[in-house]
Amino acid sequence: MTAIRVGVVGANPGAGWAPRAHMPALAALPQFELAAVATRRRDSAEAAAKAWGAKAAFDDAMALVASPDVDLVVVTVRAPMHFDIARAALEHGKHLLCEWPVGSNLAQTKGLAERAEAAGVRAFAGLQARAAPPVVHARALIAEGYVGRVYSATVNATFQTWANPIASAYSGDVKSGANVLTIAGGHSLDAATFVLGERLADVAAVESHLRTEVMATDVGHVVPFTAPA
Repeated sequence: MTAIRVGVVGANPGAGWAPRAHMPALAALPQFELAAVATRRRDSAEAAAKAWGAKAAFDDAMALVASPDVDLVVVTVRAPMHFDIARAALEHGKHLLCEWPVGSNLAQTKGLAERAEAAGVRAFAGLQARAAPPVVHARALIAEGYVGRVYSATVNATFQTWANPIASAYSGDVKSGANVLTIAGGHSLDAATFVLGERLADVAAVESHLRTEVMATDVGHVVPFTAPA
């Protein structure tokens, strides 16, 4: 079987999801071949290619996406950048694995799903909670009837990334689509539906805005805060 040639956007060896999750997985799966990596700078792209054994290095994500030597594009950059790269990958007929959230809003995400279907390619969102052993075990217990019939369930989740201070300034802007509701809420909801089954008829939520500005540790100063908190 011919290996699927993978291009990873956001493959900085020292940060992000690529070194923690994607690269170790690719190294363990012989059906995939790391064809290319991309970062924002030539030096870090070349360092990533050397570190992970990629055949090509790009300092332009769109150049990687357009490469004829890439079959599957993996998007691991900051959330506000997901949509443009994912859309370009689909427009070039590439298969897609994009970290959650795929778009900054529902319209963008639905649009990408429609593009993938029209292009006849496979597109996946990185919702990794369903691969966590405790989550998989809980799903198995419910499926085998160990806990009996489930009438209700409660999910409690806390995330320091969006506390005060927040980790990244861009996540304070609701338009970036990278806040506690979209990211943490999305992952938590996906884990719940994976464990309990696709039984939700509708979802209701109360969104709060407790402050208008917040300290952001990546820039070292207070920034406007329009996201849910």
